[in-house]
Amino acid sequence: MTRSYSGAVNAFTMPLFVLAMFCAGSGLILFFARFAAQFPAQPISSRVASACGILAGICFFGIALTPQDVWSDIHDAFSAAAFLFLLSAALMYAIVLARAPAYPKKFALVFLALAILLGVYVVLFFLGPPLATRAGTVIQATGQKLIVYAVIACLLIQLRGAAPPVEVKHP
Repeated sequence: MTRSYSGAVNAFTMPLFVLAMFCAGSGLILFFARFAAQFPAQPISSRVASACGILAGICFFGIALTPQDVWSDIHDAFSAAAFLFLLSAALMYAIVLARAPAYPKKFALVFLALAILLGVYVVLFFLGPPLATRAGTVIQATGQKLIVYAVIACLLIQLRGAAPPVEVKHP
């Protein structure tokens, strides 16, 4: 927001939020742009899943560029789209990883767990308490932060799974 709930100008925190959203969006785009290559036997499924992840990253840019207090409808639309695209990517990649014979199934379960968390968050986003109330603001903002941390954790775990094993040579 350009102004805090107290009415003060967010001259310091808003640029930090915009930077964080651009970093998160860029990270999603880079991750999903490369991750599909791990599954050459499932090119269509992995590319569609990655396209959803990339679109989520683009939506993060939209969230950053549309302050809630200035363009709330557009900001909320980008937020909803980002989490729906992430939910789609997580569900599709859970299936892709489960069907990849050489890929450890625990990584599919990580995407499945993320999809469940995203599903719960999407329900909270659409059916939870409105932002117009103090309690709604706290609940929605807390849920949003928790789900972003879950996405980060999931992608870090997936990077571990996608990394080629390190061969240790003993002298």
